Amino acid sequence: MKHSPTNHLGFEFVRISELPIHQAGELLQWIPRNLIQSIKIDSQEWKDCVPYADYDFWFDFHFEYQQNKAEDLEFEI
Repeated sequence: MKHSPTNHLGFEFVRISELPIHQAGELLQWIPRNLIQSIKIDSQEWKDCVPYADYDFWFDFHFEYQQNKAEDLEFEI
């Protein structure tokens, strides 16, 4: 299931640590490290934020594709 974005001052993002573990691991393997950003909200600093647009693209065109491909292979066996 696709994660909903968090919005802070007009910037939409997802935190990698809030994603399901299988999504977090695959996203970390795919995404360039320079897209992982730190965001300071009040006194907290979150160091695992990814712009929602990048997560959304990855989810639709990589993650779901890989999931569907794996399901197709299961039926062929």
